[in-house]
Amino acid sequence: MLQINEFRLEERQSQVAIIGLFQHKASSRHVLVATTHLKAKPGFEERRAQQGAALLAKVKDVIASISLTAPPFVVISGDFNDTPDSLVASLFRGSATTQMGTITNPLGSLRSAYASHPNAKMYGSAMDVAYTTYKKRETEVCRTIDYIWYSADSAAQVVQLLEIPPIDQLPHRLPASYH
Repeated sequence: MLQINEFRLEERQSQVAIIGLFQHKASSRHVLVATTHLKAKPGFEERRAQQGAALLAKVKDVIASISLTAPPFVVISGDFNDTPDSLVASLFRGSATTQMGTITNPLGSLRSAYASHPNAKMYGSAMDVAYTTYKKRETEVCRTIDYIWYSADSAAQVVQLLEIPPIDQLPHRLPASYH
C-alpha cells in the first residue's frame, strides 16, 4: 500500500469513505480502491448523488496529487443504498441530472461489475444484478443497493463473481451471517 485516505462525505454526517492506493508488484501498475456507505432511507436520493460526487472528486484529487506514468486502475465499492436506475448509480456510469443541475463523473465513466453477472436484469436503462440485499422490515425488500464499480476505460474485465443465492435459499434474508 502506498497511501490511504479517510474522509467524511459531508460535514457533520457519519458517512465516510476510505481510499487506498496500491501498486501491483509484478506489473508496477497502480490500483486505487475506495469504499463507502452512503446515506440510507428513502427521500435521500439527491443527497446520495451529492455524496457520490464528493467521493468521485476526492478520488480524482488523490490521483492528481501523485506522480504516475499512467492513470491507476480504479475500483469503488460499497453500500450505495440506491438502485441501479438511481441518480448516484447514473453518476458513476457517467452523469446524473439532479435538482441542482447535471453532475458529471470526473473520472469519465465506471462499469458495474455486477452488470455482467448471469443473473443481471434491466433497471430502466441500467443492467445490474437482480439483488444484493433481501430483507424484511415493515415489508419485504429485495433489490440492488451494493456495488463494485471499476474503470470503464481499461482492458480489465470481470473474471468471476460470487454466485448470489436464490431467494428460496435465503430463509434469513441477505445479508446473513452464513453467506
